[in-house]
Amino acid sequence: MIAMHEDASVSFNLVMELKDSRYRYWFTDFIVSPYERDRYANYVPVAGKNYPLEKGSTKLNEQDYKGYLTMVTANCRDVGTMLKSYMQFKAAPQKDKKKNAVVPKEW
Repeated sequence: MIAMHEDASVSFNLVMELKDSRYRYWFTDFIVSPYERDRYANYVPVAGKNYPLEKGSTKLNEQDYKGYLTMVTANCRDVGTMLKSYMQFKAAPQKDKKKNAVVPKEW
């Protein structure tokens, strides 16, 4: 059996804008920090090696890069669905406006 271990971490920024009964969000600045095994057999981040995910195709091997993209995409979708469930806004009930009917006698 193959033991699974962390081989990198991906950090990002989440930008949210809220206004009245609306919101929008996006993820930016994906940074990949590869891990290596230290002398105590623990996996720790490699010092000084942080790669932007968009440049990961040149810095990382192709299989790892595609795996990171797949995991980041899945995790961003999960965070998006969680945000959508938390950000359900209830619209304020609108008051019935009286329509000013045109009275032909006052013309």
